[in-house]
Amino acid sequence: MSKTRKQCTCTIAIDLNLIEAKILKRTLRYSASAAVLAVLSLFVGCNNDDDDPTIAEIYAVNEAGEVIQNANVSLVCESSFNPAQPCIVGDTGRTNSTGLFRSEFALPAVMKITSFKVNADTQIFGILPDTSMIITRDSLCGETFITVLEGDINRQTVVLYECK
Repeated sequence: MSKTRKQCTCTIAIDLNLIEAKILKRTLRYSASAAVLAVLSLFVGCNNDDDDPTIAEIYAVNEAGEVIQNANVSLVCESSFNPAQPCIVGDTGRTNSTGLFRSEFALPAVMKITSFKVNADTQIFGILPDTSMIITRDSLCGETFITVLEGDINRQTVVLYECK
């Protein structure tokens, strides 16, 4: 009987060692998973959206929807305070061949867009040396507003009509 008792004791001791090994493996597995999650959360936590630029894109078109190349574009901050406070945000420039003017800002703002294009046409009448020249000007004007949000590309279309 004593031999069986020793065998049972040894078996119990082996079972306890197996249980301790399983618990240790499980603890190590959970610890490794927790460490991986902690490292991943650092990467996610360090992802800053502050690096995204604050951009205004202005498209200039005529009333038929055709793009206006080389149109003058002016962005001026509009103050909402009474009395009005001076604004430090704004930009000016010309549209490119696709009718786009693009500007980057450090701060968000609400701005008034003013755009114009002066088209000049020169006609020469007569026969040399007796000629006369007529210059006709046709101006297009338009204005609208844009809200420039931080970290976003903000688009607005300004339609240019005949100036009055």
